[in-house]
Amino acid sequence: MPLADGLNPTELLGLRAGYHRLREHAGLLDAINVFPVADADTGQNLVASLAPLERDYPSSAELARALLWSALGNSGNIGVGFLQGLLEQPDLPLAERFTRGATLARAAVAEPRPGTMLTVLERLLEAADRFGIGREGFPSVAATLAEAVAETTARMKLLADCGVVDSGALGLFVFLEEYLGVLTDCPVRTDVAKRFRGRLAILHPAAEARDSDHGSCIDAMVEVAKVEPELLAAIRGLGDSVVVVQSHHLLKIHLHSDDPERLRHELGALGRLLRFDTSALVPEARHCAGRTLSGRAKLVTDAAGSLSREVAESLGVELLESYVNLPDGSGPETQVDRNAVWSALRAGSRVTTAQAPIAQRHQRFAALLERHERVVYVCVGSVFTGNYAAAAEWARRQGVENRFLVLDSGVASGRLAVVVRRLAELAELGRPLDHAAETERLLSRADELIFIDTLEYLARGGRLNRASAWFGGLLGLKPVITPTPQGARRVAMAKSFEGQLEHARRRLQALPDRGRGLVLLQYTDNEELVRERVLPVLREAASEARIEVGPLSLTTAVHTGPGTWAVAFLPLLTDPEATPCS
Repeated sequence: MPLADGLNPTELLGLRAGYHRLREHAGLLDAINVFPVADADTGQNLVASLAPLERDYPSSAELARALLWSALGNSGNIGVGFLQGLLEQPDLPLAERFTRGATLARAAVAEPRPGTMLTVLERLLEAADRFGIGREGFPSVAATLAEAVAETTARMKLLADCGVVDSGALGLFVFLEEYLGVLTDCPVRTDVAKRFRGRLAILHPAAEARDSDHGSCIDAMVEVAKVEPELLAAIRGLGDSVVVVQSHHLLKIHLHSDDPERLRHELGALGRLLRFDTSALVPEARHCAGRTLSGRAKLVTDAAGSLSREVAESLGVELLESYVNLPDGSGPETQVDRNAVWSALRAGSRVTTAQAPIAQRHQRFAALLERHERVVYVCVGSVFTGNYAAAAEWARRQGVENRFLVLDSGVASGRLAVVVRRLAELAELGRPLDHAAETERLLSRADELIFIDTLEYLARGGRLNRASAWFGGLLGLKPVITPTPQGARRVAMAKSFEGQLEHARRRLQALPDRGRGLVLLQYTDNEELVRERVLPVLREAASEARIEVGPLSLTTAVHTGPGTWAVAFLPLLTDPEATPCS
């Protein structure tokens, strides 16, 4: 594996390990994000900002440049500022590079505040100087950083009012602890759920006071002729929550503004505007702390159920993700580059899926119970993964079966998605549910048809005899399958896309009440085809249905391959609307 020139190979492994652990905690970081605004994206921004650590670059300078371009949000830009200092002179002693990184990160923030990521970096310098950076000193350094995170609650009134630690500080801690642990060859890691128990959930309505009704989050890149104090001061006066990371003549700028177009003009006047990205400061589809902590059970499912992260957030559902392994790295299935997956599959490269490490899953379970009085985890079918067995065994060992209900759906992809969507919608109506009975009732009516373009990928993954795949390909056969508790079952064969389309049309026409209910149309690399050719047919065949369109879960798509599309449906159920809680 090519390494960045000048970086010790062990350090590069440590940086990647830190990134992987940060990614594991992204959902938790989003859920407790209250500063500087509650846009529930601290975890997502950190993961996106540090993603270049996963890839190979010819030099540390190239890696630093890629990080600068990828930086997003307040936390992401501060984290990248620290890494700029760490990477600019990789041959220097680590303690000196820590000092340089912390200095750049602090200088980047227009209004530094105690109780944030900057506090963790301050304590890192103190601990490195006092205990050293080695195997013997690592436990004390890690304990010092954990204490800095714990102290953030008391050091900022907003955090104290909401009853949480700072999200960015916690994210930086898990990254640094894993990074340093690899460097020092010390395998001990902090159990985040235990160490910060009582401060991993927004418990008080004061959290709502942090919301903003308007404004935009801006990430921009400006190339200037010369970086002068007056220029930096002018930029810091253009908005709120300003972070400016400098690399030679490039300025990576993050800020919040009520007038993005005016800001675009003003930044363009300072130099050459190379990038200008804007997003709503408080997106519509975001975590709602008041809703998820209202005493209702928190609904959790696997991302293998064809729920995008945006849809899951809008429904108040938390996703537990499988990983997709590509030739040049891996990532959670809702975050990996889908186009890279299709390219790798078409090139004949090995692409696989894998479950998250068991220890990581246990930490997620514990964190969920930390944030919610009761959790209902509707798992992908146990015939497909070991998620159900792992979660049920953890709940039994912890003695929390009464608070952590684990349900084996028996299915996957869109069939699981339509059931979870309906469960979330029923919960939104405020009705107490017998979740086990209601899930069983919905599953008994839900169905799905997955239309595969070629048998090649099923054969490549060992899910089909190669001779059968060759023979089927020779005849131009395209299978139609459905996920069941006994595994994926073939329900039909078609000779063409038009044959697949006709099969879907007939199946939806057979639904009662002109298809009243929910239909989920899913695509892989063929969104345009699905929207233009399939969607009109479904609208005609099921004229009374609510039809949603979204991506097919990558857990399924990796095995079925590019060109796959699917239709899941849940007919309208007769009264009672839901099974009452017993």
